[in-house]
Amino acid sequence: PVESHFRGREDIVFLSVSTDKDIRRWQNSVKSGRYSSPEAVNAYTGGLGIDHPLTKYYNLHAFPSQLLIDGEGRVARVSGMQVGPGE
Repeated sequence: PVESHFRGREDIVFLSVSTDKDIRRWQNSVKSGRYSSPEAVNAYTGGLGIDHPLTKYYNLHAFPSQLLIDGEGRVARVSGMQVGPGE
């Protein structure tokens, strides 16, 4: 619902990052739409899994993880984002 609410806004991006080591598994996951949506940017860690610089930078160890990151790359909120678009 939040992605639908913010659809079309250029200042908000939903990013789904897969840490799967197998690229085919990630591709099938994207196609299925089970873990992400067509509106999201779907990225792959190139087989590096949790050793990718992005997961290390944001200290991600559990999946799925939700982060709210501002335009400067700062983490504004971690998890607990099952709230309505107004919040």
